Amino acid sequence: MAIAECRQRRIGRPATFWNGASPLRLLIVVVSVACVMGCGRGYKEKVIAAKEFTPLERAVKMLEGYAAGEPVGSEFMGFELLREELRAHNADPGGVLDNAFGEIEKSMRRPAEVKAIAQRTLAELTKADAQPQ
Repeated sequence: MAIAECRQRRIGRPATFWNGASPLRLLIVVVSVACVMGCGRGYKEKVIAAKEFTPLERAVKMLEGYAAGEPVGSEFMGFELLREELRAHNADPGGVLDNAFGEIEKSMRRPAEVKAIAQRTLAELTKADAQPQ
């Protein structure tokens, strides 16, 4: 109380929080108000249905990208798993994809070769789909 009385005498009006407010006090008030108010409305969760691709569809999508000139990225680490899934689903017509991924793995540092292998493999798959069984 003594400090407030001294301030009152010195300034000539009652001492309050805002009298001689420093930027630090103002910052504390603003941050406190922001914390109490929060960020506004809550987040409304949305569920997005994603299509599960078959191993054959995944392999064809990869080959289409390589045929378009995309470089081989870290997905090559999953080639072996993809080959196993193709074998398990009997989705590889005549082992075409198995051979193609083996060739791509060997020549992945040479983009022109990868592109040629992918184009050739896609052409073989298209021919296999067009032939009656």
